[in-house]
Amino acid sequence: MALYPSSYIVAGPVPWYKYSTNNGWRYFTTNANEIGTITPGATGHNGLGFERIECEVYDRADANRPSNTVPLYQYKHKDELRYFYTTRWQDVGTYVTGVLMGSWRSEGIAAYVYSSSQANTVPLYQYKMPGGYLFYTTDACEVGSVWPGLVGKHDFTYDKVAAYVLPKHGFLPGPVVCDN
Repeated sequence: MALYPSSYIVAGPVPWYKYSTNNGWRYFTTNANEIGTITPGATGHNGLGFERIECEVYDRADANRPSNTVPLYQYKHKDELRYFYTTRWQDVGTYVTGVLMGSWRSEGIAAYVYSSSQANTVPLYQYKMPGGYLFYTTDACEVGSVWPGLVGKHDFTYDKVAAYVLPKHGFLPGPVVCDN
């Protein structure tokens, strides 16, 4: 049974759902039906467990999205269930859905986001780990660093701001204060 009717299209920002596998790979989608659960801790399709709503973005089907938003492209690793997200398709070499370039296969546009800071947006941070593992979050405290090159929790190194997104539930966070 679908969580939402397939014809249900929301005008305006929609939740960007964050899922993970047991080995830590993360997956994001605007379509809760794709994985089949939005119950915290529950496991859906492909062994992906729902973590939380990471932020809000514009759905690729939303014709009313702001004109200054840009595509956030989604790529899947050819050998593993891991994903790469970027506003620059040139990072991989293609934006054509289904095309494999190196280790990454284009899965098309995941959402529409902002490429630069706008009023009422928050950064979507990108972190790297040895071996090429990528991690995305709007919560700087999740890794504990937003300084380029500084290693944070779980050996993640801050890489860059991948995009700017709308805060979940429309609430801007206050100053970043992390508990150690």
